[in-house]
Amino acid sequence: MPFCFGHYFKPNHFYMRQTCGGCRVPVTRDMVLNDLSGDIAINRKNDTGMKNHTLEYCPGCGHKTFLPNSDKSYRCSACGFLLYRNAVAAVAAIIECQHKILLTIRANDPDAGKLDLPGGFVDNGETAEAAMERELAEEIGFRPPSLTYFGSYPNTYPYAGVVYKTLDLIFTCPLEALPDLQPDDDVSDLVWVSTRAIPFERIAFDSLRKALADYSVHHRCNPAGTIAR
Repeated sequence: MPFCFGHYFKPNHFYMRQTCGGCRVPVTRDMVLNDLSGDIAINRKNDTGMKNHTLEYCPGCGHKTFLPNSDKSYRCSACGFLLYRNAVAAVAAIIECQHKILLTIRANDPDAGKLDLPGGFVDNGETAEAAMERELAEEIGFRPPSLTYFGSYPNTYPYAGVVYKTLDLIFTCPLEALPDLQPDDDVSDLVWVSTRAIPFERIAFDSLRKALADYSVHHRCNPAGTIAR
């Protein structure tokens, strides 16, 4: 493995790339995914069998003249009505305690039974921070003492015949003592995994694999557990 646990890693050009100050070995997010999880393809094809839903009837005039205008919009050729389908905001938390990260087991599709981070979609009129606190309360009965923004990751979320484009906002929450948690809502169970043995191949979404890989790189570069941005 290309990780130098005994050396000092420092940022090199981008936050997802680090270079060992001792032997100059570069460490990237892709190295983490490849080495720890058997060469995972992080941009794998959608294996749910679902296709992008195509709108046909115009919400403005009702005619079957609604056509794709771009990769994120539709336009009616009859009345000119224009509809945008922009990315949907979602949140997830990396909760670490005693060198372990909390993962949830998904109770529902998509990817029921796979591993996930606690989180969910942001409601209308809600801040990302409020959404994160709400989702943690709903899914695991937890009120975080603090949340620190880590980064954003694009994702694809297929549900009920529609493929949604999302932007997943990731927060971190370091803890000193293991909390008393209870799975609920969309979560069937909870597991704690070592920060050095994250099962990337069992995690449901590409965005979360990338986020955890970035976090793993930072964890190796900062043995005390602090996050360097």
